[in-house]
Amino acid sequence: MSKSNNSNLIAILGVIIFLLLGLVGYQWYDIQQLKQAVTTTKSTLIENEKIQVELEQDYQSALDNLEELRGTNTELNRLIDEQKIELAAQKKKVSSLIWTKGELKSAREELEIFRTQAAGYANQIRELSAKNNQLNATNNQLAADKTQLQTAITEQTQTISNLSDQKSQLTEIKAKMEAENKYLAEKVGIGQIIKVNTINVTPYKTRSNKDAKVTTRAKNADYFTACITTEKNEVVDAGEEKFYVRLISPGGETIYDESKGSGEIISKTDGTNVRYTTVKNTTYQNTNLEACIEYNPDYTLPSGNYAVEVYNKGYLVGQSAFLLK
Repeated sequence: MSKSNNSNLIAILGVIIFLLLGLVGYQWYDIQQLKQAVTTTKSTLIENEKIQVELEQDYQSALDNLEELRGTNTELNRLIDEQKIELAAQKKKVSSLIWTKGELKSAREELEIFRTQAAGYANQIRELSAKNNQLNATNNQLAADKTQLQTAITEQTQTISNLSDQKSQLTEIKAKMEAENKYLAEKVGIGQIIKVNTINVTPYKTRSNKDAKVTTRAKNADYFTACITTEKNEVVDAGEEKFYVRLISPGGETIYDESKGSGEIISKTDGTNVRYTTVKNTTYQNTNLEACIEYNPDYTLPSGNYAVEVYNKGYLVGQSAFLLK
């Protein structure tokens, strides 16, 4: 082989060696890049697994906490179920950020939100449960108070019924006593009256410079004298007595003039008001009494039969009549 051919062969071999060295260098660099990528990927996977483990632990812990708070209250149990659904949705969102989108920073932020949300749900359930317990306690106390009140009302109703019965009995007794007292009072009152034996009413006609003359004519009667005689009543205390004289016209009306001493008394017999014509005040000494009273009407009385009644202490104690022609 010539010297020229050897030189060419050496040059070719040099180029080949250079290319091989370049290829080896590139492959080494590529291998280094792959190693770095694998390391990064492995680190990312480890971080993802770590976050996922934390997520699973927090999720399970949140579920356990909520289940521990489950009780007999239907509304609270329904709220717990709703919160578990919301936590599951938040967990799915965090998992998507970890494995699908590879957004670890966002995943960690959402994980913190998840933890805060889980804690808030648990606190909410605890507060509602505490309020519910307190409400139940209040309701139980109210129920006990209601029962006690109903018992008290029943007792009071029975007491009122008993008192009503007693009141009815006392009212009946009182009515009987009042009737008896009234009867006794009437007896006593009747025993205290002074009965009148005789009543004489005499009409008079006045005359100038002469004594008055007895008359029987209505047109001539200027005044009357009513004289009474009483029975003896030793039961009555001695002292002043009043005799109320009632003159009744032929028309049945009481001769009445307040300016001349007329007035009204209450009848002890029936409680009605009785008009009287005039009254005689006299001193009674437990003996037969004779007393007269004068009455002067301001008008001419009609003719006819007149009735006379005398009252003492509200009782009718004497009656008489006279005629004016």
